[in-house]
Amino acid sequence: MNGSSRIEIDNEDLLACRSKLASAMKEFHTAIDDLKDLLDAVQQGEGQLAERMAHGEKVLDVVELMDPAAYRRRMDTAEDRVRKARHNVRRTMFVLAETEGSSRAEIARIWQVSRQLISRMMREKD
Repeated sequence: MNGSSRIEIDNEDLLACRSKLASAMKEFHTAIDDLKDLLDAVQQGEGQLAERMAHGEKVLDVVELMDPAAYRRRMDTAEDRVRKARHNVRRTMFVLAETEGSSRAEIARIWQVSRQLISRMMREKD
């Protein structure tokens, strides 16, 4: 990279955007880790379910003990958190790219999405 294409990092807006992106990425990774932990627990529970069924227990008797409604709520919440965190990372990257001097058309081309989507996401509040 030559010196003329390098962005100087003395702009407060640029530093603030980069800080927001770091925070957004941390939240995204935490949400992913939490979802992975939940999926591991589900996998373990389903292994126990298979074992109990192999010993002759009825599937609904075993599933009832697992509280499927609570499982569904926890899974939905964890998946929503990952989706929202991912969306926030993307939006924050768009804002940072624009702050660094990229046009919305450039951002849209690189991400292979419409300029309208870029504009709509960038108008969203934090």
